[in-house]
Amino acid sequence: MTADEIAARGTDRPTPLERLVSPMPDELSPEEVEERLVDDGFALVDIRDPDSYAAGHVPGAENLTTRELQSVVEDRDWGESVAFVCYLGKSSKEAAAFVEQYGDAGETYSVAGGMDAWDGPVESEE
Repeated sequence: MTADEIAARGTDRPTPLERLVSPMPDELSPEEVEERLVDDGFALVDIRDPDSYAAGHVPGAENLTTRELQSVVEDRDWGESVAFVCYLGKSSKEAAAFVEQYGDAGETYSVAGGMDAWDGPVESEE
C-alpha cells in the first residue's frame, strides 16, 4: 500500500497487518537526541498536535502532524537522520517506520518515551 493509499483511507494509523510487516525503527533516548541536535544532518520532527507543540517542544523540532506526514512523506528530502517524537513514544515509532518505508531518510528513529520522558530544554510559542 502506498502512502497515498494510506492517506486516502482517511486514517492516521496503519492497519495491524501494516504494523506487522513494517520493521520497528530504532529508538534514541532523550539524552541521545539532545546530543545529536547539534549535528547538521539530524532533524527532529514533533508529530503531536499543533496546540501541544506550541505549549512546549524541543528547541529546533519541526511540527508535522501524522496527517501532514502522510502528505509529504514521498516528496520530502528527509536528510541523513531523522527522529520523531510524540507524547509517549508509540506514535513516533509508527511515524519513523512509515518514513523508513515510504520516504528517503538515511536513518529513522523514535524518541524513547516521547515528550513525557524529555528532560532537556523546552521552548513554547505561547
